[in-house]
Amino acid sequence: MSAVSLTDEEVEQELDALEERSLLMYMASKWDEKKALRNLKKLQGSSGWGGNAGKAWRWVVGIMENFKANVEIQTRGSDVIRRCAWILDDEERLELAGGAASRAVASAMNVAPENLELQRTGCAAVSAMAMKNPRACGILVDTLLASVLNALKRFTDVREVRIEGCRAVRYLCEAREKRVLERLVDLGTLDALKRAIGVESVTPETVNQACTAIELIAARVGSDPLRKARIAPVAMSTTLQLGARGENFAVAQCLSVASLCLEENDEAEAVNALLCVTAESLEDRVISLSFLRLFDVVLTLWPSESTEKDTLKRLGSAHSLISAGALNAPDQEDFDNSDNSNDEDDIDISSAVRSQLSNLLVHTVRIHQSDARVMDIACENIASICRKWKSRNLVNLASRTAPLISSGVENHLEHTSLAESGCRALWALCGTVAGQRVVVKSGATSTVAKIASMYSRQPRTLTAALFAAARLGCDRASRRVLVSEKVEEAAELALEYYQLNSEIVSAAMTCLEILLAESEIVRSKAQSRGLMLTVLKAFDEWIDVKSVVHSSLGVLRVMTISGQGQKPNLSGMALENRIFRAMNAFTTSRSIQLRGCLAIANVSSCDPKMKLQFVATGVADNILDSLSTWVSDENLVYAALCALCSLSTRIDLAAEIVRNPAEVGDVICRVFDFHSFSTSVVALCCRAVANLCRGSAEIREIFNNHSCSDNVLLAMEDYPADLDVQTDAISAMCLLAGGAEENRAQFGERGVNLVLSAMRSHDSAAVQRYGIAALSVLAEDEHLASACVSAGAPALMASAVKRYPQDGTLVRYSLSLFALLKTSPHESDEDPSCDSVPSEEKHWKSGTTRLADLKPLENAYNVPTYLKNVLARTGMLTGVLEKDCEQSPAELHPVNIENLESHEQDGPRAN
Repeated sequence: MSAVSLTDEEVEQELDALEERSLLMYMASKWDEKKALRNLKKLQGSSGWGGNAGKAWRWVVGIMENFKANVEIQTRGSDVIRRCAWILDDEERLELAGGAASRAVASAMNVAPENLELQRTGCAAVSAMAMKNPRACGILVDTLLASVLNALKRFTDVREVRIEGCRAVRYLCEAREKRVLERLVDLGTLDALKRAIGVESVTPETVNQACTAIELIAARVGSDPLRKARIAPVAMSTTLQLGARGENFAVAQCLSVASLCLEENDEAEAVNALLCVTAESLEDRVISLSFLRLFDVVLTLWPSESTEKDTLKRLGSAHSLISAGALNAPDQEDFDNSDNSNDEDDIDISSAVRSQLSNLLVHTVRIHQSDARVMDIACENIASICRKWKSRNLVNLASRTAPLISSGVENHLEHTSLAESGCRALWALCGTVAGQRVVVKSGATSTVAKIASMYSRQPRTLTAALFAAARLGCDRASRRVLVSEKVEEAAELALEYYQLNSEIVSAAMTCLEILLAESEIVRSKAQSRGLMLTVLKAFDEWIDVKSVVHSSLGVLRVMTISGQGQKPNLSGMALENRIFRAMNAFTTSRSIQLRGCLAIANVSSCDPKMKLQFVATGVADNILDSLSTWVSDENLVYAALCALCSLSTRIDLAAEIVRNPAEVGDVICRVFDFHSFSTSVVALCCRAVANLCRGSAEIREIFNNHSCSDNVLLAMEDYPADLDVQTDAISAMCLLAGGAEENRAQFGERGVNLVLSAMRSHDSAAVQRYGIAALSVLAEDEHLASACVSAGAPALMASAVKRYPQDGTLVRYSLSLFALLKTSPHESDEDPSCDSVPSEEKHWKSGTTRLADLKPLENAYNVPTYLKNVLARTGMLTGVLEKDCEQSPAELHPVNIENLESHEQDGPRAN
């Protein structure tokens, strides 16, 4: 078909050429063996036939085909074909390889596979035909690869065959068709190369050709699962062989191959390959890059904590690893040469491996700190280490790498990829409190702030910077730096500009949650810029994305911190519905339930009108479910109790919240049991009991039946010095002891003594107020009233009134208690035994009235009418103000929720 497009002259030239080629082969076939060999030697020894190479190889092929049994003719013919291949241009070489020449060489190598010179010459001919001739590689693989591999296998110890064979394979690996490379793997090329490299006397030239071939194979067929499994082990074992010889470039190639083809179950071999790299070899940039790439893949496949030790046992003993690492480690501060234990049995193989790999990584970072590409991959590795190895040795890693990362990133701020990976690494190193301190000390905060400002239009880098800023901002000094650099404004802009990017939205709001906690001024400025509306818009857009909902609730929590001078206007925002939807949508998410509870607590404290709206949504059930589900989680329990206490400060809502008093009482008692060691949780439990009991008498009775009273007493006994616990426990006692006589009996004299002890220990208006109220409830029992008198209650009551004369509630409770104690049987007012004892230590005997002790009550105000009548009958305190109050002394004021920020140290933290 091709002749149709040719002119008559071109056709005639083509026929002449064909006739000439046929004639040459015909003439060669007519010679006898001696003449053919003589002419072949003459041609081989001549140097003037370069221009006739196209004719020469055809003539030689004819001779080789006619005398296949003659080894010398086959050897010399293969050498002439090699020389022709070197001389010919690309098109002529393609014709040579694709024609009879390749078959002639294959036939020659198969005729005498034991002949060393013939095999060497054959491999050299294949190398010459394949060199820079990728189109011919497919033909050569089909016809000659098996012969080359057999030669390598038979003559592995012969230097010349190794060199020529590996060179031939290396050129064949440049084939363009993937099929050709797959066939290379299937025919056992990798094993042949591995054996060639493994010879002790192997030359650098052979190593270079073999490793390049392995690298080319991995690059083309490494994604094929069936062949991938064959490549990585060869590359890693080759790395071990070469590492001991100092073949740095080849080691880098093999490490690169292993990083492309590594699979699960190869972790131990890969770790072994990494450990064979010496600190000195890492000074080479190419080796460092290859080491880091393989390390990155190894970390991706790192075994789980449960299987890590068994997997790494294949490496040998921990002592051998530590010893080898100590020998390879230079005398520099970035190498940690400390042994894990003096006892061989106690040394952990996992710790030894992690220590050595960390040393090599830190050494690489220190040496190549000025190289942005190396630093980029190293930072990714550090982030992966923190994720995979969690808190183990991370503080040590942070102390050695954080300063290097900070300075390295600072010097290459224009390098986008390094800025991103550097922020990720710093974020990961801040995973522990100790690590966070180290990173802050390194000066990373200002670097992260600069990146957040510079890359406002680079989504990935900006996301990493905002997440890093969020973790660094947990440190108060670092938070001030970030706020001074206006990172919170950068986060707000990112929130607005990338409203449709959930990852940036999550990062921005996580950062805002931390930075807005700096001060009320920062929050007020953010509020004036319309932050709340922006947050709610993002919340509605990404209501189904957990990370966004989580961070949105965090921002709402901070923006509604109670006690602000200028509280945000929350009307019309439907916060109660949004928070309820979030908690309802992610009932199994511990972090969202925690932040939801904190948001409820703060929002309802910021705007008390919201309490009714929250309870109407049914969110109280979510709070109680969280308490029950995560009863052992101190942070979440604390948050849920905060929300419960805040909503239940309204008496009309307490009964609505506690629709099933038995279940609620059981949950609260379980919380008491699980967290008896936590003063903040114990105090909130007592506060919740006090607030909820105000809902109805039924709640109070059922709570008593569920041992709430016992838990309150235990709390007072366990934490006598804790002001919050004593205050909230006494307020709970006031409510639990009311009503039936059995309720007061549950507290008895034990309760009386604990209340009085708290009043003596804590000079606090709240303790004195609720203490006197509790005594007034308990004193309704005549026996307990007598116990109050015997234990010195009147003296403490008088002292409290003297210290807090303007506290109307305290005064009312004091008058109520005085009225109850006054009805007890008494002796004469004249009791000389009392005069010699200081007033605070006097025991007020039954029925004794001492006008001097109660004198401060003359200045009291806000006294109920029926108490004034009691005072009138006794003839005491004529100066009482005539101002009535509708509240009964037995009804307590609600205990308002405190500013959540006061519990920052032992409360919930960001997840």
